[in-house]
Amino acid sequence: MKVRKAIVCLLGFLVAEAWSIPTNPAPSSTPSPSPSASGMPHQRPIPMEMQLPNAAWMRIRGVVVRPVDGKLWYARTNGLMPLNSIISIQRQGAKVNGGKVIEAARDGIFLEPWASDSIQAGDEVMIESVAPPPP
Repeated sequence: MKVRKAIVCLLGFLVAEAWSIPTNPAPSSTPSPSPSASGMPHQRPIPMEMQLPNAAWMRIRGVVVRPVDGKLWYARTNGLMPLNSIISIQRQGAKVNGGKVIEAARDGIFLEPWASDSIQAGDEVMIESVAPPPP
């Protein structure tokens, strides 16, 4: 009788615990807040190939060659860096500056550094953040 009572109590405890565990539907891989909840108009999601970190974008690098015009500098690159992307500028492995891609071609970019006095020929450039496509 005591064993039966103990088993019933144990089962009752397990059922009560299982009953109290909240169940959620499977979370989506990309949360999308409703426009009304965020107060912002609906924006298109950034395509997966434009999101970082992405090995394809991380391989695109360049070297600063020369100043072009007051604020702009030219850098040779090993691929196309999208317009308006944010780049980091490094010297001997240490980040010294950042900037924005103003014009781009397959083998070079014109960049606008955040601080013109902390960039020089030979500095390395790499993509920090890829700009989303225009609306």
